[in-house]
Amino acid sequence: MGFGLLCVGYLTLLLFRVIPIEPIGFYLMTAALDKLEKQNRAFRAAKIVSAVMFFESIFGAFLWIDRRCGLNLAFLADDRIDMAEQAVYYVGLAVFYLLLFRGIAAISRQVGYDKGKNAARVLTAAACVFYAAQLVSVIPSIRAYMTLPLVLFQLLFMIGTLRLLFSCYRLIVTDEMLEKEEMQYREFLEKNRKKAPKPDLHKKSGKGETFKARRGK
Repeated sequence: MGFGLLCVGYLTLLLFRVIPIEPIGFYLMTAALDKLEKQNRAFRAAKIVSAVMFFESIFGAFLWIDRRCGLNLAFLADDRIDMAEQAVYYVGLAVFYLLLFRGIAAISRQVGYDKGKNAARVLTAAACVFYAAQLVSVIPSIRAYMTLPLVLFQLLFMIGTLRLLFSCYRLIVTDEMLEKEEMQYREFLEKNRKKAPKPDLHKKSGKGETFKARRGK
């Protein structure tokens, strides 16, 4: 349940802020990480940062609406607000990725999922490279040369992250899932026990004796 909800929430980030639905995504991911924290405490830090990003993305969505709809609110008129919001967003997102991959690596070790652990390490390195390149691209003289490579790298990175989350959803069995399956199995047994026909104690056997009489001998 945790990784499935995490996948759904993360899908909103693939829209590259084209439409302001990221608050929904961070809300879902925070709820998912809260569930995963019960399986491994390494997800706690990622959950906290995701909650912070939920509020940041609400402000970002409000800023997006102001700029696209021409509201021109006075307290948002300064262009430096856009720069500050972008900086906070990308720094927060970088921290979120690093903590998320740390949690995935931890739970992968816990359950013996080596591919998940290795993929989390590779994506951690990729995140460091990407956000270091983002800082370098701030330099005006090289910004034009790095825009397209960074967009392509970000797309591949996010698809790789989504693939890792989906593989964890498919292959990692948590205690919560085991308890749910056990509960469903018990409900199945109880339901079928109630439906099972009761034996007729007065039905005669092939020798002309009833079951009740045979037990009385």
